Formats: sequence, structure tokens, C-alpha cells
Amino acid sequence: MYEPLKIKQSVGEDIKLEDIPLEGGTALIPEYEDYNERDTLDVYIENEKVVTRHNLRNPIDGYFAVLIPKDAFLRNLGAERKFKYVIFLRGINPVTSETALFNLHL
Repeated sequence: MYEPLKIKQSVGEDIKLEDIPLEGGTALIPEYEDYNERDTLDVYIENEKVVTRHNLRNPIDGYFAVLIPKDAFLRNLGAERKFKYVIFLRGINPVTSETALFNLHL
């Protein structure tokens, strides 16, 4: 299992919708040991897939940056919302991350 993601616009476990840019919030996916440039990932908030088969490229400072659409945050307002990602190693072998909990506010 991989480490949980972080959200660039969060303050601790809190995310305010007003802090999410129009183009989306930035999920920071920790770089992992067996990275291959054919790897892709899906991102989930609760059980809703909000990013599908994103190609992982060019980690910066130990993280891959992935945009989550702003409306996905809006649809999932509430306390202790579960965020996770699934990496498809070499595009086929799925491995799920640990869950991160965030409070999504207007």
C-alpha cells in the first residue's frame, strides 16, 4: 500500500472550496520506489472516481502533481471525506494507497 495523498490547498485536514482554483485542486502523490513511466492512476473522493488513468510523469520534490476538478470537491462537501488513489503499475497492476481524510468546506 502506498502513502496517502496530500492536497496542496489544504490547511491541515481542512480544505475550503474558495481556496481551490477554477482549474482544480492539486493532489500531491508521493513518489514511490518502483515508479515506471507507464504507470497511471485513478483518484477517488469517497467512492467517486474523480481522476481517471492519469499518466504519472516528472515528479517534483518527491511528489507527482495531479489536478482534481473543482466540481469534485463541491460534490463531496462534508467532514472526514475519504481520499485515495489507485496506481496501475506499468498500466495494469492496481495498488491502492492508504486513505487520507479531509474536511471539505464552502
